[in-house]
Amino acid sequence: MIEFIIIGVILLFVVLYRSSNGESVYKFVKKQTTTAYEKYAPYSYKEMSAKIKELGLQFTKKQYLIQIIFFMHILAPSLLLIIISQFFLLCTIYVIFIEFSIILLYNSWYVTSNKVFYIERNITLW
Repeated sequence: MIEFIIIGVILLFVVLYRSSNGESVYKFVKKQTTTAYEKYAPYSYKEMSAKIKELGLQFTKKQYLIQIIFFMHILAPSLLLIIISQFFLLCTIYVIFIEFSIILLYNSWYVTSNKVFYIERNITLW
């Protein structure tokens, strides 16, 4: 709650200060953001793209294709291992579920008027 109050006070200060100077809040915020962007990120995408072309470092379609195939060959075995491990985990969970279901169905609970009987049969599944 205190954060909203602090943010509100800051916004109120900015609005009142800018309106007394004759500058709109939108223009002030836009100018400050542009200044900060130019200071910390001086190169635009167009400038970087032109520089890459100028230096001859631009990739061809063949180089992109080689990179894709290379990374697929690196990532495929690890992805395959992940898929196989998930499969075995699901199989294990399924077997445990079936095993306990059989035990619960085989052993019986009997309820009479006053007493509860539990008959346990010793079974081995494997």
